[in-house]
Amino acid sequence: MPKPRPPGNTLPALLATLATVAMAASAGAQPLDGEWGGDRLRLFADATGLRLEGECWSGATGGAVRLDAQGRFALDGRLEEQAVGQAPQAGDAGSSVRAARITGRLSGGVLQIEITPAGGAARAYRLQRGASVKLIRCL
Repeated sequence: MPKPRPPGNTLPALLATLATVAMAASAGAQPLDGEWGGDRLRLFADATGLRLEGECWSGATGGAVRLDAQGRFALDGRLEEQAVGQAPQAGDAGSSVRAARITGRLSGGVLQIEITPAGGAARAYRLQRGASVKLIRCL
């Protein structure tokens, strides 16, 4: 038979309640996964993060993408842009990798994302799960 808790010792009960709330909150967050395509962009989402492929750029984030109750997410990532006819990069040349903010919303099977590179303009894309996209790479 369990011993009754003395009155005023509510810490264990409070900790149990907080753990339950935290589990419920994380259970409500749906993961974003799979392959998505559209608007000359390919997106791959899995437990390791997002991988993005555009015609003259690529990008990535780290960690699983969790959608909130409204199907939204916001992540920090990085973009690497290539230029048409770009010569091989010298070993001491600066990197073309920039930080970026990637936000999105999944609604009705359509994933709308916006990618904003540091110091650059936002780009908006509309993607669908499993859609095939032909990318014309920079040469």
